[in-house]
Amino acid sequence: MFKNLQMYRLSGFKMTADELSAALKSNEFTPASSVELMRQGWDSPRPNGPLVHAVNGQYLLKLKTEKRLLPSSVINQVAKERAAELEEAQGFAPGKKAMKEIKERVADDLLPQAFRINTAILAWIDSISGWLMIDTASPSKADDVVKYLLKSVDRLPLESLRVMRSPVAAMTEWLQEDEAPAGFTIDQDATLRATGESKAQVQYKRHTLYAGEMKQHIADGKQCKRLAMTWIDKISFQLDESLTIKTIKMLDVLKETEASTKNDDERFDSDMALFTGELAKMAADLVDALGGEAVTDAPAPSAPEGPAKGDEPVRKQSVVGVSIKEFQPIPGNDFGAQYAAANWLSERGFSYGPSSVDGPQAIWHGDCSISKWRNLSADEQCDAHAIMSGKRGGTVLITLRAHAPAEAVAAFNQAD
Repeated sequence: MFKNLQMYRLSGFKMTADELSAALKSNEFTPASSVELMRQGWDSPRPNGPLVHAVNGQYLLKLKTEKRLLPSSVINQVAKERAAELEEAQGFAPGKKAMKEIKERVADDLLPQAFRINTAILAWIDSISGWLMIDTASPSKADDVVKYLLKSVDRLPLESLRVMRSPVAAMTEWLQEDEAPAGFTIDQDATLRATGESKAQVQYKRHTLYAGEMKQHIADGKQCKRLAMTWIDKISFQLDESLTIKTIKMLDVLKETEASTKNDDERFDSDMALFTGELAKMAADLVDALGGEAVTDAPAPSAPEGPAKGDEPVRKQSVVGVSIKEFQPIPGNDFGAQYAAANWLSERGFSYGPSSVDGPQAIWHGDCSISKWRNLSADEQCDAHAIMSGKRGGTVLITLRAHAPAEAVAAFNQAD
């Protein structure tokens, strides 16, 4: 059911499935119009079902995205042909501004003919234990789910999951001591990386992690950034440095009920009940192995550079918004909201990356040069202080992330 988990806390969540479904209705998915590049919204997790599929207090949600595939190479080719026709008609080649306008018109003309691509991200709310789990390894995709939850549900008690020990420090110690925490075993995949300028890295795939080799790598200044583990012989997974759980595989939990279920609906509900029940227990044991949840009334410091000490509190990389700033579209100006958002950020000392059709814009507080989202590393995407998302002619949202430093929060909350 789920292959990856981005984990959040929903302490004090009291909504029933019907109440949550009614709240999500305001942002229900509808197909994109002929002039829209992308459309997102909540969709039914089961065919012809409600927006929230509930089984024993476990809620399953689905955020659906429809994108139109319009490659820039196609736009450039058609624009080049039109520019050649214009040059022949007027006797001189169009300039930069004219070429930009030609490309924009070409994109508008081709958009209704573009192929539609539909994708979906599942989210699971454990209303009993207070978890929100999102099935993605991508922080930017988790951003989308959180953003739509915050838009749909007033005063949603959503918080970052923070643990007392950084995953890097804990995983490094487990390898150094050649001993996994209670209930877990270490498997045969790992990534160790140096913290110095060299960033030297060694990866193990389906290879025994010999204690002597691990100790030598750690003595050389490397830390464990990714580690494959198994929980009580039921679930295998990989834990990474940002507390994201990846490549989840159920080993024997679901097989037990396959013969006893009667139809697809019963099988789905049985699988969901078993899957969510076991994953919730595993998540709780993993948090315990990392020292338990950190106190939330004080900000956790960033993980320090250098060798892991084993006792550093860590902030789970998350996109839970400290604040969200919304910019409404301006009639007659397709880029009005984008320009307004960019000016607002600049006035407050933020830098932002270029816009792109396949991801948000990364934002950092301070004067810095930022690449397009797709050109940033996974670590850089995680570290961004905020993100800006929105489509041409539509609303633009700036979401300040929970790990943003105090000066970024102060600048973001500065009065307009």
